[in-house]
Amino acid sequence: MSGNDKQDLYNNESTEKIINTQSSTQSDSIAEESPDNTKSKVKANTPVLLLLNPEPERINTQNLSNKSRASNLSSAINRLHISNRIKKFLRYLFRAFLYLLGAVAVLSLLTSAFSAVPAESIYSAFVLSAIPPSSAKNSESPVDDNTKLDKDDNTNTNIKDSESDNYNVRDAEDFSSLAEWIKSGSSARDEALRAALYAYKPPEAKDGKYPIIPVDLSAKNEYGLSFSNETTLKIDLSNYLAAPAFAQSLDIIKDENESTDFAPIVLIVHTHGTESYAPAGAVTYSTGDNARSTDITKNVVAVGAVMAEYFNSVGIPTVHCKEMLDKDSYRDAYAKEAETIKAYIKEYPSIKYVFDVHRDSVIGSNYEKYRPVTVIGGKTVAQFMCVVGSNFKGADHDGWENCFGLAVKLQARLWERSSSLVRRISLRGASYNQQYADYASLLLEIGSCGNTLDEAKRCARIVAEELSHLIINGW
Repeated sequence: MSGNDKQDLYNNESTEKIINTQSSTQSDSIAEESPDNTKSKVKANTPVLLLLNPEPERINTQNLSNKSRASNLSSAINRLHISNRIKKFLRYLFRAFLYLLGAVAVLSLLTSAFSAVPAESIYSAFVLSAIPPSSAKNSESPVDDNTKLDKDDNTNTNIKDSESDNYNVRDAEDFSSLAEWIKSGSSARDEALRAALYAYKPPEAKDGKYPIIPVDLSAKNEYGLSFSNETTLKIDLSNYLAAPAFAQSLDIIKDENESTDFAPIVLIVHTHGTESYAPAGAVTYSTGDNARSTDITKNVVAVGAVMAEYFNSVGIPTVHCKEMLDKDSYRDAYAKEAETIKAYIKEYPSIKYVFDVHRDSVIGSNYEKYRPVTVIGGKTVAQFMCVVGSNFKGADHDGWENCFGLAVKLQARLWERSSSLVRRISLRGASYNQQYADYASLLLEIGSCGNTLDEAKRCARIVAEELSHLIINGW
């Protein structure tokens, strides 16, 4: 045996001793840190995949198998008649290959975990029909018509919504399987649910059926401070956010009215009371479904009832006008609303706030309906938009800035509640009868024609909670 051969043999034996010693030391260390010392020891050269394997029974068998293969390959490298530097490089290369293999296996495990939840469960969690995802692409971006108030609607308002056989109705509360799957807490869960909701692809339009598409129309600015401006008025939203209270607190108002048996502070009306919502579980609609109903348990009057009930429950005396002011004529609805508001104020001079509750209509150029929706607390909630009138078109409405200030304060509070809940504030040139309220009046768009009644009611409850805080403190 030559001198070089002896030197290589000596190096190989030394290397093997060092490797065996390190392996034994690391193995003992891992065994000591284990919460269960009766488990088999994990060797230091065990691949990452095995360390993450959730099935202990398989770890032992696989561990021995991989150890044997790793040792055989290491011995094979050592027997090669090449320089130690190349041998060292080959060992590093082999380890890198094992790490890469482990990473691929981890990704595979994660993918399997996500795919374990059926698509049907995801869709039913959001009151969507459990149908396979369509290969059709979504239609172009939604066109928000923000309730075309000047248009005469000649459609039949006597239609009553029902959960027809045309729809695959799902339980609105059936999201437990998905919620159990996501263990990261309510905020992360809601974010994951929203992502799945917006990723939904509806069926193609055919046979007179058009899709209803979940969409996120929320304002992206901090505190939701974003608005569309139909006027040329110069607006700085931050000034309105920082403005002091312009009204008296609820306690002061009540003291002034203590001699009156019933002194409502809030009036809720519905200029377009026949506006209704999509049936639960609907993913399509036909042109005959005009989203109108004269049943006040199914249209926007039911949404106003949620707000009125909450206001009264927290000590804000509220009167709710359940008359559908557009029932006889859509065109004359705002004129009728003006007379209604003045009549209520004459009967109850204590009224300080007037809220006109609507549902919006967001329909695309290809007749697809959009469903502005978010997820809060694991439940789908309709998105909200505030419409504020002004004196830009000549109305006698000098107090419009009070209304706008209240809208900005409400926007910020709702944004803090959930940043995906609020759409942009809409400032209009017309007054929308908001000049009659003593303190402030707002037009509240609770959801759209693509939302369900339950989603709108959930939104209305949240809006009422935040509005009540502002009213009690004199905003």
